[in-house]
Amino acid sequence: MRFEGKCEIQLTDVKSGNVRTLKSENMFTNALQNILEMPMEIFKDTTNTNIMTEMLNPIATNALGGVYLFRDNIEEHLDNVVPPFAENLLTGHAGGPYSGTEPRRGNYNADESGRVDGGYRFVWDFSTNQANGTISNVCLTSRLGGDIGAGQPNTGANHSMATFAGTITPWGGGAEGNSENIQQIGDIIYTASAGSGTIYAPGSSLVVRSYDNRTSDIGINDVLYRSSQSLATSTLIEAKTLVNDSQVTLTTPYKWFNIRDKKAHSVYANSPDELHYAVIDLEHAEIIESKIITANGLNAPTSAAGRRINYCIRKGEIYLITDADSIKKVSIDTGAVTSLEIEGPRNFSVTSFYQGFNFEDKFCGFYTQSGSTYAVLLPGDKMLVSQNTSLTVANRALTTLVTKHDKLKYPWAVYARRSALNASQFSYGLQYPYLATINNIGSVTKTPSQTMKIIYTVTKTSG
Repeated sequence: MRFEGKCEIQLTDVKSGNVRTLKSENMFTNALQNILEMPMEIFKDTTNTNIMTEMLNPIATNALGGVYLFRDNIEEHLDNVVPPFAENLLTGHAGGPYSGTEPRRGNYNADESGRVDGGYRFVWDFSTNQANGTISNVCLTSRLGGDIGAGQPNTGANHSMATFAGTITPWGGGAEGNSENIQQIGDIIYTASAGSGTIYAPGSSLVVRSYDNRTSDIGINDVLYRSSQSLATSTLIEAKTLVNDSQVTLTTPYKWFNIRDKKAHSVYANSPDELHYAVIDLEHAEIIESKIITANGLNAPTSAAGRRINYCIRKGEIYLITDADSIKKVSIDTGAVTSLEIEGPRNFSVTSFYQGFNFEDKFCGFYTQSGSTYAVLLPGDKMLVSQNTSLTVANRALTTLVTKHDKLKYPWAVYARRSALNASQFSYGLQYPYLATINNIGSVTKTPSQTMKIIYTVTKTSG
């Protein structure tokens, strides 16, 4: 499926009535194609239908129903699908109807929008006090992405940077009455037993299980629908005992960090200035790397809950929530400690169920189900924090782990959580913010003496 888009910007001087018009054509990124190439397992449970209704259907008004207006040009590249998460880059945004006072957000013009031959015509209006500043790039995004913007450290209901849509779907695991960590990598689901609050000191052991989750090359005797505990056992490939033969303590497996390479990373705060770090080969249930990291000045929490620390990993560095409203990074190689500047609401706690995420080193940070709070890593060692307080249980991620397996591309993501001591769960979701198109229009400046109309026409092409 191929699309082409044409963008028109109309700037109208409110006093003279003069209209300045700019027209340009865009390129489509792979974001929409990534969405349409959804894996078969999403259709295995009807409880995921709200992904389709909130995010995808119809494509025009949901999957492509939002717009970003950026100050600077954006590189035109098919895989450039993650929006820049820096507040000063976003001049304006719009999605659905809006009548509020947010100075960046415009209003969907339903009267002038609608179907055209082979496609759809989007129209958004911006008043004199909205989206003032330089505009060099216009990008289509999802309707909900247009509603919430990107990279704004606000606490209002419509300003969360990224929120998931989807419901929790059981996916087996939970063997032998233990809570389990979940990692999905390609066609395999890996779990690791982890009783409540459990850590694994040197000499102890735990069980790593692998489950078949193929979505192709399906045989007539294979189980397709395995969202119950009993059916999960029929897809068990093998269970291996992992012996901690290292010098470090492994943290609770549901805290393990996965970078989609059949390996899990464990980080445990052994003392305020000492981290125990290990890399675990999930396929072979072996510790392949372990290290005691001396991190002077880290001041990690000393409580039992705090030592199972909240972290993510990016390019050889561990980012940690070390104290209330304190985020630091530690070099795995040298132990050097750097404190990060935090922009946005101060509402982090070391005891909250935060989990780190990393999408190809482009979109990294922390997420918690409490208040649907995100912290996204920005250039210059900053964390941008945003909180959405109005989302319902049905459409936010009730999760203790946000990750991605190698068959899913942004904006798809996976939730994983421990429902109870005898169940582990998966659910699929979509990030609201993404770049569906990239349209460098040349630089134009909107002033408070002008209104603006964005007219974006998308049509399907042959080939």
